[in-house]
Amino acid sequence: MDSNGAYHFQYSALGDYWPALLHGFLKTLYLSACSCIVCGVIVLAILLLRTLGKRRQVDILIKIYIDVVQAFPVLVGLVWVYFGLPLMGIRISSDAASIAVLGVSFSAFALDLYLGAEATIPREQVYLAILHGASPQTVAARIVFPNIFAAIADPLVGQLISLIKLSTFASVIGSQEILAVANGVITQTYRPLEVYTEVALIFLASIAPINLLRRATKVKDYRHDEIA
Repeated sequence: MDSNGAYHFQYSALGDYWPALLHGFLKTLYLSACSCIVCGVIVLAILLLRTLGKRRQVDILIKIYIDVVQAFPVLVGLVWVYFGLPLMGIRISSDAASIAVLGVSFSAFALDLYLGAEATIPREQVYLAILHGASPQTVAARIVFPNIFAAIADPLVGQLISLIKLSTFASVIGSQEILAVANGVITQTYRPLEVYTEVALIFLASIAPINLLRRATKVKDYRHDEIA
């Protein structure tokens, strides 16, 4: 600040720290990608369980799982897993704790989207396909899954974007993702506004193209439906 109390931005002071910030962002993307894998494993396991057990009872348990996980704050989950498990003799790294908590959280939203999309499947198409002799595998591949994918693709990408941003909470338990790196840079430069602005620009440059692609895809789908 100058003598008048005005703050002067000095981005030149961050020139040497760009590689560290980008490395931190790559770590954030790594945590997000691994969390997606955990989410996929959980979702597939639960959907497989539906086919093996009593579906109505399993669906009740799934809804309880969704309600509990969606209501549980991610930050609290990170603290409980990272600091609570060692009290029970289970030690886990900050990265592993972050991936586990974020993966479980993402799985609840993914399952919620899946069940909502499943309820919108045109049943008459399924019945007609069965009447014409289509196998269950053919019905699933040609009717069920395409309809579900079309319904959840866009909101699932939106949840993925939220997951990437939520990954910054991993800094609370010591994971060296972008926010943790940014805080380290601040302690060396004493330029918090510049550093956080750079972090915001990195996220903007990475996430904005994803949203643009989402909109372009939705426009193409809409035009295709109009022509059809």
